[in-house]
Amino acid sequence: MRRNRKIGHAESEADDELIATVTLIQALQSEGKLAEAKREVASAQPLVAKSQNTLVRLQFEIASARLVLVSDHPESSRALLMQALKQTRAHGFVGMEYETRLSLAELDKKSGHGAEAKTALNSLAAAARRKRYGLIARKASAALR
Repeated sequence: MRRNRKIGHAESEADDELIATVTLIQALQSEGKLAEAKREVASAQPLVAKSQNTLVRLQFEIASARLVLVSDHPESSRALLMQALKQTRAHGFVGMEYETRLSLAELDKKSGHGAEAKTALNSLAAAARRKRYGLIARKASAALR
């Protein structure tokens, strides 16, 4: 019983550290410090492997995919984002699903598929408004401009 409690505590600490790492990756990306963010992604791989928390792992995967999206090879993020989209839908993580759909639309826009991006963004904005995800609805609407 004590052993199980220690294991649970260790898993919780790893998840907490992974959540902090996701936040750091997002902050570094927003500051344009992509090389540092990539190093954080690489160094967090052991934590991801330990995590039993699907939500935390998906947050990390989406943050990692968004980092690839802003790289020199944005198309490489498509498979990562599609996998994350599949998982967010399977687990019912609506907000994360919408964030992933927004990233995919940004990728389409960046890749020269403007019509597909516009359709995806309009659909996302409407769905987000229906489910009361106002921030995502506003982000999707803003991306249309």
